Amino acid sequence: MDLHQGIAQDGKIPWDLPEDRQYFKEKTAGAVVLMGRGTYHTLTAPLPGRTNLVLTHKKRLRPGFIAVRDLVLVIESYPDLWIIGGADVYAQALPYCQELYITHVAGDYACDRFFPAYKSMFKSSRKQGIYFVYQQISKD
Repeated sequence: MDLHQGIAQDGKIPWDLPEDRQYFKEKTAGAVVLMGRGTYHTLTAPLPGRTNLVLTHKKRLRPGFIAVRDLVLVIESYPDLWIIGGADVYAQALPYCQELYITHVAGDYACDRFFPAYKSMFKSSRKQGIYFVYQQISKD
């Protein structure tokens, strides 16, 4: 997220950090990822090596994506679930999350989608790079 908790501009992530993509790939490898329909539309194919769930009321999705309707049921069914966007799914899922993995990107990227308020709900630990900070946040 950027300086103002921005996460997207015109439906896309407005920065390009290969290190962050690699970090995301390593953290979510072999896991179940949950995304909203907007995030689903930005992907040309399912994320490889992961179960790709899409929170939607639509039944038909491209091959490799699985439509789910009930956020709470998904969270209860997959204890190691990774929520990968977008803003609406983050806001709905945040009260159920035990940990957050957030990359803070230096600067203001004029985003039009934002990560919800979270700081009062979690404790923080940080790992800093030159242009970004990885932050792991937990409730305990």
